[in-house]
Amino acid sequence: MTAAPEGLYITASLPCPDKSGARKTIQFTLGMRGKHYAMNALCALAVAYALKLDIDALLPKFADMQESEGRGRLHLLTHKGRNLRLIDDSYNASPASMRAALDMAADIDNNHLLLVFSDMLELGEAGMAEHLALAPTIEAAGARNILSIGPMMHACCAKLPGHIGKHSFDTADALIEALETDLDSLIGPADLILVKGSHGSSAYKVSHYLIEKLRDTRTGPTAPEGGVFHAA
Repeated sequence: MTAAPEGLYITASLPCPDKSGARKTIQFTLGMRGKHYAMNALCALAVAYALKLDIDALLPKFADMQESEGRGRLHLLTHKGRNLRLIDDSYNASPASMRAALDMAADIDNNHLLLVFSDMLELGEAGMAEHLALAPTIEAAGARNILSIGPMMHACCAKLPGHIGKHSFDTADALIEALETDLDSLIGPADLILVKGSHGSSAYKVSHYLIEKLRDTRTGPTAPEGGVFHAA
């Protein structure tokens, strides 16, 4: 499996129908970049094989797959003549999906990753510990700056090393208000923005604001480039 501009280029092996023990190698493009989506695609192929469906007819369909709004869709934006991309994965969040999104962002060619992360909710007594545990993954992803929303994500930011810029806000509305007055400073030199958080902590509001504010009028606010995955 290798990354390609249009998504993931996947090579898989299936048993030959004649039950000779030989295997057939197939190759296809998946219009998403997430490794877990690649696993989903392979599971779908396995089911299709078990049902004796036409695998060759199925393969081209994977290239057309794209993420839905708020679940990893990639938006092409501009700011003062500079091209940048925003991954809108703001519909929901969990510790596993936060790490998956960070891993994906780290694989995308970028020089300055800006995170907009809001609190993960409904984690019960483990909530604070799960947020604090994200700090090493944020650092490993190469994040240069983070705009955090909510008290638990603020606590996470406090554990990050000093070379990562941090700005914390109580609510998404407070961050949007700050962006209205200090957009240049808060965006900085970002060329990739990853927005993620639980729906109840309203990261989606920031995503919508930035997409509308910085949309690239040549491509529109929702024009996807290849694909970006979502983990629930």
